Amino acid sequence: MREGGRRYVVAAPKSELKKHVSALQNSEGWKTIKKRNVEVKYATVADPDSKDLLLLCRSEDRRQKEAAMHDRFIRRIEVSLNSLARRLEHALKPVKMTLVQRQIGRMLQRNQRAAKLFDIRCEASASSPSGLALTWTRNEEEANWAVLSEGCYVLRTNIQDWKEENVWSVYIQLTQVEAAFRIHKDQLDIRPIWHQ
Repeated sequence: MREGGRRYVVAAPKSELKKHVSALQNSEGWKTIKKRNVEVKYATVADPDSKDLLLLCRSEDRRQKEAAMHDRFIRRIEVSLNSLARRLEHALKPVKMTLVQRQIGRMLQRNQRAAKLFDIRCEASASSPSGLALTWTRNEEEANWAVLSEGCYVLRTNIQDWKEENVWSVYIQLTQVEAAFRIHKDQLDIRPIWHQ
């Protein structure tokens, strides 16, 4: 949609949010979209590399969904870490550190949304028959960012003269059209065919 000087509204990467922490924390300037539980406002700092405007969006429904997902993944990681620590404490013979590190890696990969929230250390320990000790702490900085950014996203547009509500509604229409195409492709079973 960007090519040829066309007008566009696209979702920006989640990393774009980190540049606007103060705007997310500031309660001023947010506009509520009618009949929706969504608030929007233009970022005061535009993208310096382009003339694009950035629209910050936050949705209460999306925040609740992401918070529930984070909680579920956090619980999974904690249960897995507790189980692994117990196995290492009760092991009767030495355990290879590389095997434990692989287990930790697989666990974090399965629960990627909460992986950054943990600092995990596996170290040699002479007091344990397994020869290893597993410790972990919660990364409070990442946890605070997760809470602040839950339900938030950024839209990028080159349309300078639209109100926030218009940009948001065009993006939502685009997502609905994409969803309709996905449904039709699935129901018609035409996925392997190249079509336009």
